[in-house]
Amino acid sequence: MVTNANAATYNAACRTTGANGSLTFTNPTALYTPINGWVNDNAADGHHVAIRFISNNTSTTKYWPWHHEYGGHGTSLVITTSATDSSGGLNYLGLQVATMEGSRVVDICTDWVGSGSPPS
Repeated sequence: MVTNANAATYNAACRTTGANGSLTFTNPTALYTPINGWVNDNAADGHHVAIRFISNNTSTTKYWPWHHEYGGHGTSLVITTSATDSSGGLNYLGLQVATMEGSRVVDICTDWVGSGSPPS
């Protein structure tokens, strides 16, 4: 669980067909975290790429909104945001990176950070 306010930085990263990305969570607490990251389109396949933050409060996984990069092969999107969840907490933090066709996910990867893996 990511609950130690003394923890400086956590990084989640993954690669899928046509895309890779990373999110950094700086000094996360159980209820709030600043988020910085990027997603890169690394295939000339006609698909766009996207990245999103995911969190789990040990019973429910929350899928936050997608951030899309439509520029094509070789382009990247940098994001700076934050997340607050006072209803269930941010006990586990992670990301999903996807190659997409419209709103349909073509390929996806997921990475979690914290001590251990979140419940399925």
